[in-house]
Amino acid sequence: MSRAPIVNLAGFGLTTGLLALASIATIPAMVSASGPGSWGAIALGQGVGGIAALVVGYGWTVTGPPKIAQSSFGEQFNEYADAMRVKLALFLPCAAIAALVATVITPGYPLFTAAGAISATAVAFSAGWFFAGLSRPFLLLGLETVPRVVSTGIGVVLMHSGWSALTGLACMTAGMIAAFAIVTVWVFRTYGRGGAQRIPTPTSELLRSRREGIAVMLSAQLFFSAPLAIVSVAAPAQQPVYALADKIRQLVSAGLSPLVMVFQGWVPQRGSDVIRKRATIALGYAAVLGLVVIVVFLAVGDRLMQWLGHGEIPSDRPIIVLTALTVAVDLFNSVLVFAVIAALGPLRIVTRATAISIVVMLVVTTVGALRFGPAGALAGLLTGLIARVALELRALRDSG
Repeated sequence: MSRAPIVNLAGFGLTTGLLALASIATIPAMVSASGPGSWGAIALGQGVGGIAALVVGYGWTVTGPPKIAQSSFGEQFNEYADAMRVKLALFLPCAAIAALVATVITPGYPLFTAAGAISATAVAFSAGWFFAGLSRPFLLLGLETVPRVVSTGIGVVLMHSGWSALTGLACMTAGMIAAFAIVTVWVFRTYGRGGAQRIPTPTSELLRSRREGIAVMLSAQLFFSAPLAIVSVAAPAQQPVYALADKIRQLVSAGLSPLVMVFQGWVPQRGSDVIRKRATIALGYAAVLGLVVIVVFLAVGDRLMQWLGHGEIPSDRPIIVLTALTVAVDLFNSVLVFAVIAALGPLRIVTRATAISIVVMLVVTTVGALRFGPAGALAGLLTGLIARVALELRALRDSG
């Protein structure tokens, strides 16, 4: 790669690193403030809210970056404005439904579960997709990341001062909404001064044109959320153990997302030959980094889980090994889906592969959770993820 993508990687890495550190700091704070049971309920609610966030985001995380990377100044402005309009329309009903569903399926702590669902739904307001397409990571850092980190930091301090975990969630949510407002003001002022004209797209056309992107995001979230629900039913006493392992997977994957964001803006080019060449390079980087992640996580995973669990949530070596492997395969799949298939298409490759792999994952996860608890559930998740990658690669090859 040239120097520019490497600089962008550092910029997106700084943003993601700060958000990851802030999020990591909330886990022991929440466990300490309200106990492991409450934190497990929050994690379950966040899983449900994560699905709602994908509905609110309506696929822009997938389709947005390549669109922005290849669009004119005016088209970029309209793409963001259209995304903002859809998200504002969907947020309240989706957050309410997520809170209700999470409360119904959780075995206890309904208030914590509902709050986790609402907070996770607000993640949809992130403009990371927009700045990934622009390849402007430091602007994302200043406009969105700093407000979110500061607000989360305030919540952590309050929780360590004796406030409930609900206070921490409220601070995190407020930071996300404030960041959305700041980015939106910047976009409208900058593009307005540049002469960009607003050309509204009918809502029906917007929803129809993004249907493949939202299908990709929803199926992926269902894929990762289902095991936590299965463990909650099959082995409720061990749910916090799986919830912690899954949260660490999410945090590490989020920490690796700068690589994906860089490739989202770098791979898309006019001309399929250029795209395919860059796609191969991107997948090579993902494979190598995945191996590095496995080695590093095996070395520090036990201490990380002990620290994040505040010493109250046990872990063992099989869970650490399975979590490391899952993170590595998930990284490769993220680059494959968001940077390669999103640029080469068609996106139905991903939805078909995910649908098949979900069936595989559900069967193996259910059997595994019943017989081996959290480790069995993680093994099921990993099996499904490997099946998904294999199906996507095969379909991409067959598509030309």
